[in-house]
Amino acid sequence: MRNTAAVLCAVLAVAAAGCQPPAPTNPEAERLAVEAAETWLKIIDAGDFAGAWDATAPYLRTMAPKDRWVESVESVRGVLGQTVSREPSSKQYVTALPTAPDGEYVIVYYKSVLEHKQAATEAVVVMKTEDGTWRVSGYNIQ
Repeated sequence: MRNTAAVLCAVLAVAAAGCQPPAPTNPEAERLAVEAAETWLKIIDAGDFAGAWDATAPYLRTMAPKDRWVESVESVRGVLGQTVSREPSSKQYVTALPTAPDGEYVIVYYKSVLEHKQAATEAVVVMKTEDGTWRVSGYNIQ
């Protein structure tokens, strides 16, 4: 149940980000977040879902136990299949999300083609962690 809540939190955070008032852009944060998102997505694309969980922000790891998170991602990616192509479509810098602590976040959106879904949107929420690194704290495919 806690895993379901964590997945829903990530989904709601991504959905609610579109409802936020426009925040100032932060090009350096956006650049670092996109790099982190793309590195992390390579782990996902390789099917190393446990490794992807290990590389997430501590916030996500406290919300979603590893075994449940891996199971959730495996089930979704198993249905949708391998990534065929992925192109960044937009990014949004925000300092607050409704289901997460205040901080610095960049939501990176990708237009993706998967084996069994020709038109998908992947949203990767990347947060600046306490140690100053940018790490994924949410992931959603629609």
